[in-house]
Amino acid sequence: METVPTREQAPYPLQYTVAYPDRQLNRLTEDIPVEKEVKRGASASADERERAVRRELLEKNEAKYLLEIECARLANELKVSIGTAEGLEGVAGWRTHTVSRFDEGAFRRAHP
Repeated sequence: METVPTREQAPYPLQYTVAYPDRQLNRLTEDIPVEKEVKRGASASADERERAVRRELLEKNEAKYLLEIECARLANELKVSIGTAEGLEGVAGWRTHTVSRFDEGAFRRAHP
């Protein structure tokens, strides 16, 4: 455990203590409480907090989906503006190149 200097030593009046666990924290899950006790094979009952979390998850997934659609639409708008050119100066660009790949499945079908 690491502590901040005492009030006499600290340059600011703010005091706090930070405890570092013996394992690396996962920033996505560190504030989720430890699992509930549930009998094996049984379903856990959802409380109001869990129902609220589910609603929020559904809302966030919907918002994420709508943002992905909007990003794709904007990218397509730029692609249409660029057309067959190599790009829009200072905005976006790409170069077209042809890639040849060996289709093993087609080869096996053609040459059994």
